[in-house]
Amino acid sequence: MAKFKNKTGYDVYLDLGGLRRIAANEVVELEGTYSVPPLTFVEDFKPAPKSKPKKTRKKPTSKGTSGTI
Repeated sequence: MAKFKNKTGYDVYLDLGGLRRIAANEVVELEGTYSVPPLTFVEDFKPAPKSKPKKTRKKPTSKGTSGTI
């Protein structure tokens, strides 16, 4: 099913085998269509899984003195 949202700010009436009122900012699911003029198509995709950043270990550094006194 495709989801549509009424972003017009007004109530919209659609003829879907009878008049149906769609309020402002209401989301409706309609079968068999991907285009309804006064409504905006809402993509129904699942967000990509977030990957955790890899932890890096610090390289050991020498803390000794070098050479001359």
